[in-house]
Amino acid sequence: MSRINQLERQIRKNRELYYNGNPEVDDDVFDAWVDELRTAEPDNAALFEVGAPVDDNSHWEVIEHKIPMTSLDKVNTEAELREWLRQRPASAYCVQEKMDGISNSLEYNDGKLLRAVTRGGGDKGEDITRNVLKMNGADRFSVDNITPHFIRGEIMMFADDFDAFNDVCVERKWRDEPYKNARNGASGTARRLDGVGSEFLTFVAYDYFDGMDLPDILESRTLEMLEESGYKVPFYERVTSIDRIVEIYNEYVGSKRANLPYEIDGLVIKVDSKDEAARLEKKLQSSTRSGKNPKSAVAWKFEAEARETKLVGIEWNLGKGGRVTPIALLEPIELGGVTVKRASLHNWDNVKALNLAPNCDVLVKRANDVIPQVVKRTDSLEIRGFFAAPASCPSCSNDLVWDNKYLECVNPLCEALLAGTIRRWVEKIEVKFFGESVINALVERKMVFNIADIYKLTQADIERATSPGIAKRAYNNLHAKKVIPLSIAIGSLGIKSFGRSLARMMVEAGYDTSDKMLAATESQIASIEQFGEERGRLIVEGLKKNESVIKNLHRVLEIVEGPINTQANNGPLSGKSFCITGKLSRTKKEFEAVITEAGGEYKTSVRRGLDFLIIADVGSTSSKAKSAKALGITLISEGEFDEMA
Repeated sequence: MSRINQLERQIRKNRELYYNGNPEVDDDVFDAWVDELRTAEPDNAALFEVGAPVDDNSHWEVIEHKIPMTSLDKVNTEAELREWLRQRPASAYCVQEKMDGISNSLEYNDGKLLRAVTRGGGDKGEDITRNVLKMNGADRFSVDNITPHFIRGEIMMFADDFDAFNDVCVERKWRDEPYKNARNGASGTARRLDGVGSEFLTFVAYDYFDGMDLPDILESRTLEMLEESGYKVPFYERVTSIDRIVEIYNEYVGSKRANLPYEIDGLVIKVDSKDEAARLEKKLQSSTRSGKNPKSAVAWKFEAEARETKLVGIEWNLGKGGRVTPIALLEPIELGGVTVKRASLHNWDNVKALNLAPNCDVLVKRANDVIPQVVKRTDSLEIRGFFAAPASCPSCSNDLVWDNKYLECVNPLCEALLAGTIRRWVEKIEVKFFGESVINALVERKMVFNIADIYKLTQADIERATSPGIAKRAYNNLHAKKVIPLSIAIGSLGIKSFGRSLARMMVEAGYDTSDKMLAATESQIASIEQFGEERGRLIVEGLKKNESVIKNLHRVLEIVEGPINTQANNGPLSGKSFCITGKLSRTKKEFEAVITEAGGEYKTSVRRGLDFLIIADVGSTSSKAKSAKALGITLISEGEFDEMA
C-alpha cells in the first residue's frame, strides 16, 4: 500500500471515530497526517471531506441539509494568517472562538424549532431534535417568527457539566468507563437514542441564515443579535487591524483559554461584512475540491504541543470541594512557552489505565485541557512497582472515601477543605481582598469554622491574618455584599451541577425560598425544564449536605427570597416586562438592576407576552425590532424608559 493510500485510510477512519466521540489518536497526530497528505497531494479528496458521512442505516432519521454545512480552511502560524488576510483585504474582520464541539443546525419555521440536525458529512446529517430540546441554550421557540431560518452552532459539554456527568456515568451504567474529555462526552451523549445525559449539554450559536435579501449585514452584528435573543454565543470582537487579531490569539494562548469553562481549539477569523465576503467568495472561487470551503473565513488553530519527559512521582491534591486528585511530578520540560513540572492525572482510574510506574517515560500534552496533562506512557519498561492510592487526606489525615472513581475527604473539620469551601464562596460572590492566604490564616487560627463565620469577623480579626490596609478593604468589601438573592447564595455553594443560572431557574419554577428548595424531591426538580433526572438527584443530595450551611447563612446575611421580578412588586414598573437591544448608554446588567428594583421583569429575549422593547432607534428595521412589532410589543427609547422608571 502506498503512503498516500495509507494516509487516506488513517485520516478517514480517525475522522469518523473523532466525530463519533471515540478517537484513537491525539489531535496532533491526526493533524500531522493531514499536513503530510496535503504536502504530498494537495488536492486529495480526503483532505476536503467534512465531518463523518452519515450511514443511511442510521438509527436516527437522516436529513439532507438545505444549506450545506461546509468546513473551514485553517492556518497554523501568524505568517500564514497574514498571507491569508493579505489576499482578503476588508474594512473589518470578526474574530470569534472556535468551539470544539459537535456542529448542529437548528431549523425554525413559524417561530418553532422544526428540527435539529448534526453536520454529518456536510450534505446530510442526523435529526436529533428530541435530544437537543433537552439541552441548555437550544430554544424551542424563535424570536423571529416571520420567516423560516437556520441557526448554526456547536453542542458543547461545559467543564462543570463534564465533571458532573462523568460522576454518574459509570454509576448508572451508561458507559463502562467515563469519557476522557468533554468533546468526546458531547459527541457520544448528543446522539444517544435514549437521550440520557442530554441535559448536561449546551448549544452555543454562532451563525444565522434566513434567506432574506437584506442590506449589508455584519458577522459581528449577527452574533450580537443571537446573544440579544437569548442564545449563548462564543466570544467575538470586530477588529480593523491584523495586529489586534494576533493580540487576541496571544491572549488566549497565554491565559485566557486556560480559564474558559469550555473547550476551544482555535479562533475563527471572518470578513465582517457579508457583502464584502460575498464579493471575495466570487473572486476567489475555484474548481478544486477545496473550492467548496468558504474563502472569506479561516480557522487559526492552536498549536497542540506534546513532549516526552520522566514521571518522577505523584502528589495528591485536595481541591476546594474535598476531592483528592493525583498530580504528576515531572522532570521539567518546555511546553507551550512555559516550563512544566506538574501535570494533571485526573483521577485514580486514569493512573491505573495509563499503567504508570515510578520513573517511567510519559507524553505530556497541552491542548484542550486547562493545565498540562499526561496522555500516555511511552517507554517499554516493565512495571517496577505500582503507585498506590492514598488512604488518608493529605491535609487532615482522616480516611478518604470513594465517590465513583474519585477519592474525597468528607471530614467537616478538615482545615484545607474548609478553606477551599470559603474560598469558592468569596470567589463566586466576587468579594475582593479576601484571598487564599487570608482565608488559610483565618482557618489555621481557628477563627472560622464555616462560611457564615467570615461575616462575624471584625476588622481587627482580619488584621490578624493580613495587613491593616488589606483587612480594612476585605472587611468593607465583604459587608457591602450582605444582601444576596437566593439563587446567587445557593448557586455559590459548589453543589455538583447546580450553579447560579440553574438556581435562578429553580426559583422561577416556584421553589423561591430556602425551605421550598430543601423540601423539593428528585422528581420535582427533574421535571423543571432543562434539569432532568440526574440533575434532580445531584441537587437534592447537594442541598441536604448543605442544609446547615444554608441556615447559618440566613442568620448573618439578608438572603432575598422569591423570584427577582417580585422583589419590588410595588414599584413603578410593577407588572411590566422589558427587553433591551442595540447600543444604549447602559449595560444590560445596569438595565436589569433598574428594572427589577422598580418592580419590573427583565427578559433576555423577545417573546409573546413581553410588554416593552427598549431600543436605541424605535424606527429600526432590525430582526429583533421586526419580531417585536409583529408580536404587538411596544418599542420605546431609553429616554421613554427613564420617564417610566
